[in-house]
Amino acid sequence: MSKLDAIADETSFYPSTPLDTARESVKELFAGALGCALDRAGWQIDHGPGYLWMRRGDAKINPRQWIDEMVSPEFSAAAWHDLLDRFQLDPAMSLEYVDDRDSRSLNELPVPGCNA
Repeated sequence: MSKLDAIADETSFYPSTPLDTARESVKELFAGALGCALDRAGWQIDHGPGYLWMRRGDAKINPRQWIDEMVSPEFSAAAWHDLLDRFQLDPAMSLEYVDDRDSRSLNELPVPGCNA
């Protein structure tokens, strides 16, 4: 996360995009990737008006909050390892994109009342 500004600069859609806007977009991207990785690790999405968590048993993680913590200058490797230990996460957990589990396109997925 120490290279957030460089990533934001490289992934900006338009050269005129302000750095703070690009930075927030990259943080949302990382939060989404973390949420997907947690889903693959067996966590469930819990959401309602004004919140989105990932849950497993009594444990809950707010992916966006984690990303915000990680970009803080105070965040350390020890803090990262504490989070991994506390939530029993594999340090090798990948944020890499993984194709749809059953390789069906979104057009092939059943929609109740439409193409079931």
